[in-house]
Amino acid sequence: MELTRREFLQWSATVIAAMHAPLLTAQPRREVSAKVEIRHTRLHANNLAEQAAYYRDVLMLPVETSTDTVRVSAGASVIEFVPGDPAQRPFYHFAFTIPENQLESAMAWLEPRCPILNIRDTPEKIIHFKSWNAESFYFNDPAGNIL
Repeated sequence: MELTRREFLQWSATVIAAMHAPLLTAQPRREVSAKVEIRHTRLHANNLAEQAAYYRDVLMLPVETSTDTVRVSAGASVIEFVPGDPAQRPFYHFAFTIPENQLESAMAWLEPRCPILNIRDTPEKIIHFKSWNAESFYFNDPAGNIL
């Protein structure tokens, strides 16, 4: 069977349209549920002894120390602090997940142990992230990390 150029273009346009029809029809939006779990991270700190004492004595987390490493266990994750460049003062921002119904009690437990940061120069200490459906509060460790 021979096709004219016009017939070929019509036929191929129909095939291409049929192939892409699922992309063009409105389908209900599926929620993507991806849970990210960080099992191990290595961060730099200039005073490892101070970091070890803070995470062990203030946050009451299990801490293992060696001459050049502080390993903090938090749930299924390990935060490992190693010596940083003394000429720099590295700092990071990381988070601990707290169940939504325990946020207030977690903050009440922590507040006598370390200062909770105010949100944007206001007396508020909890910020709500509407797009993430999350709430957070912040504090610093001795290295200046924002938690």
